[in-house]
Amino acid sequence: MAYKFQRGAAILSGSIQAEDGLVGTDVDDATAANVVAQIDNGEIAIAKLAAKNITVAGKVADLGESIDLDDLTVDNSSLQLDSGTTFDGSAAKTMSIKALGVTNAMLAGSIESSKIAELNAHDTDALSEGAGSLYFTDTRARAAVSADVSANAGRGSLAYNSSTGVFAYEGVTQAEIRGDISVTDAGGDGSLAYNSGTGVITYTGPSAGEVQAHLSVSDSNGLDFSYAGGAISAVARFDANGGLETSADGFKLKAATAGAGLELASGVYNVLVSASNGIAIDNDKLKLDVGGMPAMIASAAAAADFMAIHDTSDSAPKKMTLAAFADFMEGNGLAADASGQMNVQVDDSSVELAGDALRVKASGITNAMLAGSIESTKIAELNNFTTAHLAEGSNLYYTDVRVRDAVSAADAGGDGSFSYNSSNGQFTYTGPSAGEVRAHLSAGTGVTYAGGAISIGQSVATAANVQFADIAASGDLTIAGNLTVNGSQTVLNTTTLEVEDLNIMVAKGAANSSAANGAGLTIEMGTDDLTFAWAHDASEPKMELKFGSNYADLKVKKLIAEDIEGTIAESVQSIDSSANANLANGTIILSDPSLGDVTITLPRAQDHEGKIVKVKKSVAHANKVIIDAHLSQTIDGELTISLESDFAGVSLICDGTAWFVM
Repeated sequence: MAYKFQRGAAILSGSIQAEDGLVGTDVDDATAANVVAQIDNGEIAIAKLAAKNITVAGKVADLGESIDLDDLTVDNSSLQLDSGTTFDGSAAKTMSIKALGVTNAMLAGSIESSKIAELNAHDTDALSEGAGSLYFTDTRARAAVSADVSANAGRGSLAYNSSTGVFAYEGVTQAEIRGDISVTDAGGDGSLAYNSGTGVITYTGPSAGEVQAHLSVSDSNGLDFSYAGGAISAVARFDANGGLETSADGFKLKAATAGAGLELASGVYNVLVSASNGIAIDNDKLKLDVGGMPAMIASAAAAADFMAIHDTSDSAPKKMTLAAFADFMEGNGLAADASGQMNVQVDDSSVELAGDALRVKASGITNAMLAGSIESTKIAELNNFTTAHLAEGSNLYYTDVRVRDAVSAADAGGDGSFSYNSSNGQFTYTGPSAGEVRAHLSAGTGVTYAGGAISIGQSVATAANVQFADIAASGDLTIAGNLTVNGSQTVLNTTTLEVEDLNIMVAKGAANSSAANGAGLTIEMGTDDLTFAWAHDASEPKMELKFGSNYADLKVKKLIAEDIEGTIAESVQSIDSSANANLANGTIILSDPSLGDVTITLPRAQDHEGKIVKVKKSVAHANKVIIDAHLSQTIDGELTISLESDFAGVSLICDGTAWFVM
C-alpha cells in the first residue's frame, strides 16, 4: 500500500469519500461557511444530520414535515379567543375568560366575603330567618323574660304581662325581709352574726394569725419556695445544661452559635447559599439556580442560532434561525419573544402567567364574568360585612332604645316603690321606710306597741322568771328543766305518750293500803271501763282487773306463778251439730250426737300453739262425735278421730303444726 504525504492545504476538484468519516480538529470560518452553503443548496441530505426531528408543544415532527396545531380550541363558554374558537395558525390570537363564563360549579371552595361588592341593594326582608338566628320583635323580647316568685312565695308579689312587657311588683315589709334572713356561723376563721331586729349582718374577718396558719408551700420542679411570717418567697432553679438563664430583665435564652451551613444574624438563623453554586433562596425556599450553574451547564441556544430543516418544495435541506422558526410556529394564544421562546399569550387582566403556569389572575374575575348568582355555599364568610351593609326591612335590628321601650314597670302600691326609666333601661326599687313598716304593726292581747317597740310587760329573757295565765301552744314545747303542775287535773290529748322513767308512781304520798285504795290504771271504754287497780281489803288486799263492775278475763301466753289460790274455771261450749270449733267460746266442748253424727272441725294449729282442747260425748248413743283437724293437718297423724263409746272423751294439745291426743 502506498502513502502520499503533502504539506500545506490540499485543493481537490472532485468529492472526498472516507470509509470511517471525516474528523476535523479545526474548522476555519471559510470551511464552516462552505458547509452552511451546502445545507442551503440542499447538498447535505437530512438523513446525514444527527438530529432528524423537532418537538414543539409536546408534538414531534421530522425535519421537513409540518406540525399541526389546529386542535388548540376553546369551549367558547368559559374561555374565548379574540376571534373564532379554533387556532388555525393563520394569525396570532389572545385567550381570555368569557363574560359570564365562570359558574358556581367552577368555583373551588368558597368565595371570600371581601369579593362581594355590596349588600346595600338588599335589606333584612330579603334574608329569611334561620333556626337559631331570629330577628328582633317586641313579642319575642317579651316572651324571653319572665317573673319567678316561687322561691319566696308570700313575700310581696312580682307579676309579668308577656303581652305588654310590664313587670308589676308589690313590695314586702322590712320585718318580712329581716324575718326571712338568717345566718349560720359554721366555724373556722372570723365570725358571722345577724341581728333580725335591725337586719344587720356582721362579719368579722379572720385575723392575720388565722390566715397565716393555713398557708404552706411546697417546691416545684422549677421553683424553690419558702414561707415565714406570712411571706411567700420563690427562687428559680436552673439546669446548668439547660437553655434558660436569668438576666436583669428576667428569664432569657442562653446565647447560641450557628453551625455548618448556617449564619446567625439578629437572633435569626439563615441557610448559607452561594450565587455561583447553582443554589438560591426564593421566598424562604431552596431552589436550583440555572443561571448560577457553571457556564457549560447553564448555556442555551440563542435566537440567532441555526437549525436544519427540509424544504419540501425542492427536497433540499436548508437552515433556519430559532427566532425565524419560533415566528413560524406562532398561532392562537402563542407568540415568540426576542430570544425565540414560545410563550402563551394572556390579556393579563383576567388570565396571567405565573412562572410557567397559566392561571386566573388575582382580582381578574369581574361581576360581568359571573353567570347568574353566586350560590350561598360558595361564600366562605361574611366577616368583611356588618349589619351596617344590610338595610333594615320589617325585621328590625336590636337597639337599646327598642328593648327599653318594649318593657315597663307598674307599681301596684304598698310600701316602698318600684319604677322604670326607659331612657337608660333601669328598674329602681326603693324598700319600705321605717315609718311604713311601723304603720302595719299594732298591739294585740297582752302586748303594747309604741314607737316601733313591742313589749309584753315583763322580761322573757332565757334567764328570766316568766309568769302567764292559760298557755296554749300549737307547736312543739320543749322543757329542759322540771315540769311541776299544781292544778287539780292534768289532761294529755296525745297520740303517743313516751316515758323514759322505769317506774310510774300513782297515789304518791299515800300513808297505807287504805289510802291507796283504787290507785291503778283505767282504760275508758264507754259504760264499762277496764280498770287495773289496787283494791284494799283488811283481810285480803289485792290487785283487781275489772270490766265495769265485773272481773275481766286476762289472757297471757305464759303464766309463771309461785302459788295459785282458788279455782280456775274453764269456759264450756256445746256443739250438737257439725260446726267449726271457736275456742274463744271455751276450750271444753260437750257434744250430743242424738240427731246424727256430729263433726267438730278444729281451728288452724298455727294460731293455737300450746292450747289444750277437751271434747266429750255427753250422751249414751250409737251415733259418733268426729273430730276433724284443719284441712290437711292431723291428730296423732290422722286427719280425723271418732268418739264412738257412750260418754267417750279426749284431750288434745296443739304444738303449732298439728294436734296430739293427751
